Amino acid sequence: MGSPFRLGIRITKRLLSFGSAVDAMHERDTLDIGEHFLLSHVGVLPTLQGKGLAGGMLKEILVDVDKAGLPIYLYTGNDRNEEMYKKYGFVTCSQVFLGDGDLKLVMRGMLRPAKVAK
Repeated sequence: MGSPFRLGIRITKRLLSFGSAVDAMHERDTLDIGEHFLLSHVGVLPTLQGKGLAGGMLKEILVDVDKAGLPIYLYTGNDRNEEMYKKYGFVTCSQVFLGDGDLKLVMRGMLRPAKVAK
């Protein structure tokens, strides 16, 4: 995120409030499901995107999730990522609109139900 001194206090406060809004969305979306995994902060360098790296990593994670027999939740602010996650069984359950102007962002909460490992 960068130093609060470089970003400025106003922008730093707004970014921190985004985290609170995303946490509240996560809590609402998972209120009735009990124990679950949370997939957080997955990223691939722009020069390496589109090569299946995120999907390959996600497949490995889902093997362990399925062995545990638990659902998994994530949030994303990227339309392209939302479509990729849907291919792996995630369903968009909610969205929250954050910020405005240069800091406008739509975060989506996504859930993949528990599956039995094969």
